[in-house]
Amino acid sequence: MIANQISDMKRGLKSTVAMAGWGLLAAIAIGIAVLWFAVALFIFLADRYDALTASLAVGGCFVLLAVIAALAAFTIHRQRERERIAAAKAAANVNATAWLEPALIAAGLDIARMIGGRRAVSLAAGAAAVVWLLNKANSESAGRRRTTTRYPS
Repeated sequence: MIANQISDMKRGLKSTVAMAGWGLLAAIAIGIAVLWFAVALFIFLADRYDALTASLAVGGCFVLLAVIAALAAFTIHRQRERERIAAAKAAANVNATAWLEPALIAAGLDIARMIGGRRAVSLAAGAAAVVWLLNKANSESAGRRRTTTRYPS
């Protein structure tokens, strides 16, 4: 059974390495093709106009391509930040009501019956105070994290 899992893992690793290798080869080939197309564009423009105009035009095309790629990367980064913040808010909402689970409340009542009347009330009050303090500290640290921005606008 373990041998089957190990062989499956080996096959998966081999296929991943093979795909990465072929992907790297494709990326290198595309880079070389873009370079040759840029050389061909430069030669065409140099024949039609002069070398300075041709080099400025080709350089401008590459700058435009770099700006578009940077804007796409920035947009993807902002989208991931929004998704991360939304996931954190959803997790905070789930954690805020986690103590209201019926099983947890039933277990608390069973413990209170086992401990006894007055001691259970004082333990419950102490536990409520600790939960309140932890919740307050957590919300204050979250407020500080929200006010410090990574990218000031």
